[in-house]
Amino acid sequence: MTELYEYIFTTYTKPDFMRTIANTSGVIMTAGILFFLSGIITKLGAVHRLLMYYSKHISKYYAVHLTFFFLAYGFNGFNSFGF
Repeated sequence: MTELYEYIFTTYTKPDFMRTIANTSGVIMTAGILFFLSGIITKLGAVHRLLMYYSKHISKYYAVHLTFFFLAYGFNGFNSFGF
């Protein structure tokens, strides 16, 4: 666990003011786009029901993404993907 903690600590991105502004503006832009598309999405019944289902059960999908990342890093030998 010590090696894993040291690896995560050195690769963790520390938030600064500009990163906070960028993340917040991304969330606001996404919310704005979805707000303007909400009328269209509501008219598409199946898409609307699917989005409502995901929004009510988001914690299940959030928990799954951690497993995916650990599997992906494990298959890559916990090396960087080189993004």
